[in-house]
Amino acid sequence: MTRLPFEPPTDFYHDDMMPIDEQIVNLLKKRKELSGGEPGFPPLTLIQQWSKQFVLYPDYLNHLFSLLMDEETYRPIPEPEKFKKLVPIMKSVELGDVQFSVTFIRQYENSSVLLLHIDYDASNGSSEVDLYRHYALTLSIAPDYYCRQTRGSGSDGHITNVFIISPALPDDLSSLAFVFKGSLVPVRANSEVIEFVIRPGEE
Repeated sequence: MTRLPFEPPTDFYHDDMMPIDEQIVNLLKKRKELSGGEPGFPPLTLIQQWSKQFVLYPDYLNHLFSLLMDEETYRPIPEPEKFKKLVPIMKSVELGDVQFSVTFIRQYENSSVLLLHIDYDASNGSSEVDLYRHYALTLSIAPDYYCRQTRGSGSDGHITNVFIISPALPDDLSSLAFVFKGSLVPVRANSEVIEFVIRPGEE
Protein backbone atom coordinates (compact mmCIF):
# COMPACT_ATOMS: atom_id res chain seq x y z
CA MET A 1 0.00 0.00 0.00
CA THR A 2 2.86 2.38 0.78
CA ARG A 3 4.20 4.42 -2.13
CA LEU A 4 7.99 4.43 -2.31
CA PRO A 5 9.55 7.86 -1.69
CA PHE A 6 10.48 9.71 -4.86
CA GLU A 7 14.16 10.34 -5.54
CA PRO A 8 15.16 12.71 -8.38
CA PRO A 9 17.05 10.84 -11.14
CA THR A 10 19.77 13.51 -11.15
CA ASP A 11 21.13 16.33 -8.99
CA PHE A 12 21.67 18.54 -12.01
CA TYR A 13 19.31 21.46 -12.69
CA HIS A 14 19.90 24.35 -15.05
CA ASP A 15 18.69 27.50 -13.29
CA ASP A 16 17.80 29.13 -16.60
CA MET A 17 15.07 26.49 -17.00
CA MET A 18 13.28 27.48 -13.81
CA PRO A 19 11.06 30.21 -15.39
CA ILE A 20 10.04 27.79 -18.16
CA ASP A 21 9.29 25.02 -15.67
CA GLU A 22 7.22 27.43 -13.63
CA GLN A 23 5.20 28.28 -16.75
CA ILE A 24 4.66 24.58 -17.42
CA VAL A 25 3.32 24.07 -13.89
CA ASN A 26 1.09 27.13 -14.24
CA LEU A 27 -0.28 25.82 -17.55
CA LEU A 28 -0.95 22.44 -15.93
CA LYS A 29 -3.01 24.23 -13.28
CA LYS A 30 -4.96 26.16 -15.94
CA ARG A 31 -5.57 22.98 -17.96
CA LYS A 32 -6.86 21.24 -14.84
CA GLU A 33 -9.26 24.10 -14.10
CA LEU A 34 -10.56 24.22 -17.68
CA SER A 35 -11.06 20.44 -17.86
CA GLY A 36 -13.49 20.34 -14.94
CA GLY A 37 -12.12 16.97 -13.88
CA GLU A 38 -12.27 15.44 -17.39
CA PRO A 39 -8.78 15.98 -18.86
CA GLY A 40 -9.43 13.93 -21.98
CA PHE A 41 -6.78 13.08 -24.56
CA PRO A 42 -5.85 15.04 -27.71
CA PRO A 43 -6.76 13.37 -31.02
CA LEU A 44 -3.84 11.45 -32.49
CA THR A 45 -3.91 13.78 -35.50
CA LEU A 46 -3.06 16.64 -33.14
CA ILE A 47 -0.30 14.59 -31.52
CA GLN A 48 1.23 14.00 -34.96
CA GLN A 49 0.85 17.67 -35.88
CA TRP A 50 2.48 18.89 -32.66
CA SER A 51 5.22 16.29 -32.98
CA LYS A 52 6.27 17.73 -36.33
CA GLN A 53 5.68 21.35 -35.36
CA PHE A 54 7.73 21.21 -32.15
CA VAL A 55 10.14 18.41 -33.15
CA LEU A 56 9.14 15.99 -30.39
CA TYR A 57 8.58 12.24 -30.58
CA PRO A 58 4.87 11.25 -30.87
CA ASP A 59 5.22 8.54 -28.19
CA TYR A 60 6.79 11.11 -25.86
CA LEU A 61 3.70 13.33 -26.24
CA ASN A 62 1.40 10.32 -25.87
CA HIS A 63 3.06 9.45 -22.57
CA LEU A 64 2.89 13.05 -21.38
CA PHE A 65 -0.86 13.37 -22.01
CA SER A 66 -1.46 9.92 -20.53
CA LEU A 67 0.13 11.18 -17.29
CA LEU A 68 -2.18 14.21 -17.33
CA MET A 69 -5.15 11.85 -17.17
CA ASP A 70 -3.90 10.16 -13.99
CA GLU A 71 -3.35 13.00 -11.52
CA GLU A 72 -5.56 11.34 -8.88
CA THR A 73 -3.19 8.37 -8.87
CA TYR A 74 -0.65 10.58 -7.15
CA ARG A 75 -3.02 12.04 -4.56
CA PRO A 76 -1.73 11.18 -1.06
CA ILE A 77 -3.78 8.62 0.82
CA PRO A 78 -3.09 7.45 4.39
CA GLU A 79 -1.74 4.05 5.28
CA PRO A 80 -4.41 2.44 7.49
CA GLU A 81 -3.40 2.66 11.14
CA LYS A 82 -4.80 1.33 14.44
CA PHE A 83 -7.36 -1.28 13.46
CA LYS A 84 -10.69 -0.85 15.27
CA LYS A 85 -13.25 -3.39 14.02
CA LEU A 86 -14.92 -5.21 11.13
CA VAL A 87 -18.26 -3.87 9.91
CA PRO A 88 -20.26 -6.62 8.14
CA ILE A 89 -21.82 -5.81 4.74
CA MET A 90 -22.65 -9.13 3.04
CA LYS A 91 -24.06 -7.62 -0.17
CA SER A 92 -23.57 -8.68 -3.78
CA VAL A 93 -24.58 -7.73 -7.32
CA GLU A 94 -24.71 -10.00 -10.37
CA LEU A 95 -23.86 -8.71 -13.85
CA GLY A 96 -24.23 -11.46 -16.42
CA ASP A 97 -22.21 -14.42 -15.16
CA VAL A 98 -20.11 -12.33 -12.76
CA GLN A 99 -20.87 -11.75 -9.08
CA PHE A 100 -19.44 -8.71 -7.31
CA SER A 101 -19.61 -8.80 -3.52
CA VAL A 102 -18.52 -6.88 -0.44
CA THR A 103 -18.49 -8.92 2.76
CA PHE A 104 -17.18 -6.40 5.29
CA ILE A 105 -15.36 -3.11 5.86
CA ARG A 106 -12.17 -2.96 7.91
CA GLN A 107 -12.32 0.10 10.14
CA TYR A 108 -9.15 1.93 11.17
CA GLU A 109 -8.77 5.19 13.03
CA ASN A 110 -7.65 7.14 9.97
CA SER A 111 -9.29 5.24 7.09
CA SER A 112 -11.40 2.27 6.01
CA VAL A 113 -10.53 -0.69 3.79
CA LEU A 114 -13.03 -2.34 1.43
CA LEU A 115 -12.45 -5.67 -0.31
CA LEU A 116 -14.42 -6.20 -3.52
CA HIS A 117 -14.68 -9.87 -4.49
CA ILE A 118 -15.27 -10.80 -8.13
CA ASP A 119 -16.39 -14.38 -8.80
CA TYR A 120 -17.23 -16.12 -12.09
CA ASP A 121 -17.19 -19.57 -13.67
CA ALA A 122 -13.84 -20.03 -15.39
CA SER A 123 -14.34 -23.72 -16.21
CA ASN A 124 -15.46 -22.96 -19.77
CA GLY A 125 -12.85 -20.29 -20.45
CA SER A 126 -11.40 -20.60 -23.94
CA SER A 127 -8.65 -17.98 -23.55
CA GLU A 128 -6.52 -16.26 -20.93
CA VAL A 129 -8.95 -13.31 -21.01
CA ASP A 130 -11.80 -15.66 -20.13
CA LEU A 131 -9.83 -17.27 -17.31
CA TYR A 132 -8.54 -14.09 -15.68
CA ARG A 133 -11.07 -11.27 -15.77
CA HIS A 134 -9.20 -8.30 -14.39
CA TYR A 135 -11.35 -5.21 -13.99
CA ALA A 136 -10.18 -1.61 -13.76
CA LEU A 137 -12.75 -0.28 -11.30
CA THR A 138 -13.16 2.96 -9.42
CA LEU A 139 -15.11 3.32 -6.19
CA SER A 140 -17.03 6.46 -5.23
CA ILE A 141 -19.10 6.90 -2.09
CA ALA A 142 -19.77 10.59 -1.43
CA PRO A 143 -17.92 13.87 -2.06
CA ASP A 144 -16.43 13.75 1.43
CA TYR A 145 -14.63 10.44 0.79
CA TYR A 146 -11.64 9.69 -1.41
CA CYS A 147 -11.31 6.08 -2.59
CA ARG A 148 -8.44 4.37 -4.35
CA GLN A 149 -7.74 0.79 -5.36
CA THR A 150 -4.35 -0.11 -3.94
CA ARG A 151 -3.92 -3.71 -5.05
CA GLY A 152 -5.65 -6.82 -6.32
CA SER A 153 -5.04 -10.55 -6.39
CA GLY A 154 -6.72 -13.80 -7.33
CA SER A 155 -6.80 -16.77 -9.65
CA ASP A 156 -9.07 -18.24 -12.29
CA GLY A 157 -12.65 -17.69 -11.16
CA HIS A 158 -11.90 -15.27 -8.32
CA ILE A 159 -10.39 -11.78 -8.03
CA THR A 160 -10.18 -9.50 -4.97
CA ASN A 161 -9.64 -5.76 -5.32
CA VAL A 162 -8.61 -3.72 -2.26
CA PHE A 163 -9.74 -0.10 -1.83
CA ILE A 164 -8.62 2.40 0.81
CA ILE A 165 -11.21 5.02 1.80
CA SER A 166 -10.24 8.28 3.46
CA PRO A 167 -11.34 9.58 5.90
CA ALA A 168 -12.67 6.58 7.82
CA LEU A 169 -16.30 5.66 7.18
CA PRO A 170 -18.83 5.79 10.01
CA ASP A 171 -19.75 2.48 11.63
CA ASP A 172 -23.36 3.06 10.54
CA LEU A 173 -23.20 2.65 6.74
CA SER A 174 -26.96 2.51 6.14
CA SER A 175 -27.12 5.91 4.41
CA LEU A 176 -24.18 5.28 2.06
CA ALA A 177 -23.93 3.75 -1.40
CA PHE A 178 -20.79 2.16 -2.86
CA VAL A 179 -20.72 3.01 -6.57
CA PHE A 180 -18.31 0.96 -8.71
CA LYS A 181 -17.55 1.86 -12.31
CA GLY A 182 -15.02 0.62 -14.84
CA SER A 183 -14.30 -1.99 -17.48
CA LEU A 184 -12.25 -5.06 -18.25
CA VAL A 185 -8.48 -4.68 -18.56
CA PRO A 186 -6.92 -3.71 -20.94
CA VAL A 187 -9.02 -0.55 -21.20
CA ARG A 188 -9.74 0.70 -24.70
CA ALA A 189 -11.64 3.72 -26.01
CA ASN A 190 -14.51 1.42 -27.02
CA SER A 191 -14.41 -0.79 -23.91
CA GLU A 192 -17.80 -1.65 -22.45
CA VAL A 193 -18.33 0.30 -19.24
CA ILE A 194 -19.91 -1.47 -16.29
CA GLU A 195 -21.46 0.23 -13.29
CA PHE A 196 -23.14 -1.17 -10.20
CA VAL A 197 -24.09 -0.02 -6.72
CA ILE A 198 -23.86 -1.85 -3.41
CA ARG A 199 -25.98 -0.33 -0.63
CA PRO A 200 -25.08 -1.60 2.86
CA GLY A 201 -28.43 -0.52 4.34
CA GLU A 202 -30.58 -2.16 1.66
CA GLU A 203 -32.58 -5.23 2.67
